[in-house]
Amino acid sequence: MADRIFHKDIFINILPGILILSGLYFISHYNFLLFHTLSELFSIVIASGIFMLVWNAKKIMDNDYFCFIGIAFLFVAGLDLLHTLAYKGMNIFPGYDANLPTQFWISSRYLESISFLIAPFASRQRYRPYCVLSLYSAVFIILTAASFGRVFPNCFIEGIGLTGFKIISEYIISLIFSIVLFMLFRQRNRFDPYVVNLVMFSIFMKIISELSFTFYISVYGFSNMVGHFFKIISFYLIYKAIIETGFAKPYNLLFRNLKQNQASLQKAIKTAKTANQAKSTFLTNMSHELRSPLNAIIGFAQVMDLNRSIPCREKENLAIILRSGQHLLNLINDVLDMSKINAGRIVFSEEKFDIYRLLDDMKNLFCLKAEEKGLELIVDYNASLPQYIQTDEGKLRQVLINLLNNAVKFTKKGSIRLQVRNSSNLSETSDILLIFEIEDTGPGIAPEELKNIFKPFIQTRTGIKSQEGTGLGLHISQEFVRIMGGELTVESTINRGSVFRFRIQAEKVENVLPEDKKTTERVIALEADQPQYQILVVDNIEHNRLLLNRLLVPLGFEVREAANGREAVEIWEEWEPHLICMDMRMPVMDGYEAIKIIKSTPKGRITPIIAVTASAFEERQGAIMSSGCDDFVRKPFQASEIFEVIHRHIGVRYVYEKDVKSLTRKSFEKNKPDEDLSKCSDALPDELLIELERASVQGDTDRAVSLTEDISFYDVVLADALAALISDFDYEEILKLIRKKLFVPGS
Repeated sequence: MADRIFHKDIFINILPGILILSGLYFISHYNFLLFHTLSELFSIVIASGIFMLVWNAKKIMDNDYFCFIGIAFLFVAGLDLLHTLAYKGMNIFPGYDANLPTQFWISSRYLESISFLIAPFASRQRYRPYCVLSLYSAVFIILTAASFGRVFPNCFIEGIGLTGFKIISEYIISLIFSIVLFMLFRQRNRFDPYVVNLVMFSIFMKIISELSFTFYISVYGFSNMVGHFFKIISFYLIYKAIIETGFAKPYNLLFRNLKQNQASLQKAIKTAKTANQAKSTFLTNMSHELRSPLNAIIGFAQVMDLNRSIPCREKENLAIILRSGQHLLNLINDVLDMSKINAGRIVFSEEKFDIYRLLDDMKNLFCLKAEEKGLELIVDYNASLPQYIQTDEGKLRQVLINLLNNAVKFTKKGSIRLQVRNSSNLSETSDILLIFEIEDTGPGIAPEELKNIFKPFIQTRTGIKSQEGTGLGLHISQEFVRIMGGELTVESTINRGSVFRFRIQAEKVENVLPEDKKTTERVIALEADQPQYQILVVDNIEHNRLLLNRLLVPLGFEVREAANGREAVEIWEEWEPHLICMDMRMPVMDGYEAIKIIKSTPKGRITPIIAVTASAFEERQGAIMSSGCDDFVRKPFQASEIFEVIHRHIGVRYVYEKDVKSLTRKSFEKNKPDEDLSKCSDALPDELLIELERASVQGDTDRAVSLTEDISFYDVVLADALAALISDFDYEEILKLIRKKLFVPGS
């Protein structure tokens, strides 16, 4: 098929030339003067067209060689036009014979051949087109004046024919074109092969044409006609080489170096893609390698925190471990986010959510930090802000956390205000434009630092002094805001504070179902009167399996473990679990293959499979979900995430610590005599009571509250009673109860 199209193109290109030459041949027998005029006009039109196209495209045409030739062809066309007008029989210039057109002919051929000869040298210099145009104008005027002034050597004598000067000139011109042909052949590697072949063949036709003009005696002779035929072919080939290839097909440029540049560019793009793929593979592997141990650190710290028998001091140590692990996770996420931004792999994930709740979360998240520093934290929005919107909640949350965290970190006194307003008319459309402003009374940012503040790894002088952070937060925030259709800007005054402002596109939506917030509270057991839920945990890393085991078994789940996909399939077939927690990257058989096998059966299609993986990329989540998973949890996870996803898919009901405390408090309110309280404390270790007594004497509320949490492990009712007394600052009653229990004299 391609060969047929190729031959068709050749036929279409050659057919007009055959028809033109055939027509001119018949015209030459009818009227040679008409033949000559049409032949020369063809050359003149082509030469003039080359000049106009080259001249108009000189600023964008990266081809100095043809810019030079194009300028020369304007004056070649001018001399050919004079040659045509002065030709014998035209009678336009009275008083001149056939010598004048022959002189113009030789002048034109000398100008053309010499231009081709010097063009390669001129193209290597940075010439000015207007200077070249002026130079050629001067040469044209000199040649024209010499011919009309009868100064130019005679070229034709009536009755005798060509003069020796004319014949020698044709040989010299042929020699010059032969040198040009040789130079092109030597330098053909600098040219596009198709184009250089056209140019070389055109010059070869010029040589034959010039030689043909050395034989005729009559200007109407056969040799003259043949010479014009070859000239027409030559100019047609120049047309193909310069106009069609250089302009109609601008990507096929004459010089091979541009082709080489394109090849180099393609090679560079391929190298960049390979490097980008290698970076993505590296990030994927590093994410897995970093998140897996972090999952163990944070996860087992959460498991230990659930143990009520751990002393208060050890719980403080656990809290430090959790905070440090979370901080390390945030740093890893920042680096991964920046890498994903650079690789263009950030995904915009729209979802419906309650923005009021999001803003409350921000206030709750930072209020304690602000209070510790004596700062006032204000979250301000009015009724014009719709409660339910649709945009990328995760990215919006991350931007607000980054900006508020910086504000709290660097502000020493004063206040921090988060203000949100809707700048759209809600009655007109559901599309809205939200404006967020985070204003602080911190040290401000120097003007010279503002221009670089959003660049990665750049920190202000204040940030460097604090020796905290990586300099990625603002860069990531800016990119996230851009993805959400806005722009993050900053205004700052030294010693007065800063205002970070951004706008995002969103959509107002109807009321969305409120999320079950209970799973953010501490789960302590499964409700009674439920099936014995069976969970299969699949992970090639033992401590990851152990972590889920330690989280689920104490609540009342029955758990089995598998180290790879093959074991998982075997256990699933035999045991029929209610739910499977599946890692995706494992030896022997990975999670993808195991899920494919399980989901290919009717029984497997109704078994929920939760992917628990350390993947860094959001688009990987889509690939995982499309493999057949029912949900997705990224390592390292919070215990509440695991409990929530299990509840969502199998409907398990939990007993929460808050519910137990509420019930025991109601029970306590019915039975509040002092003697009952003293009996409740019989199982308590004396050490805890002595610590509580010391805290009560010192009025250390924080310490007292912490101790009641330890006491709740032994006696929930008493712990609640003591907590109520602490909240009322009734330390006297607390001391009375403790001393009664310990038989302290003077009670």
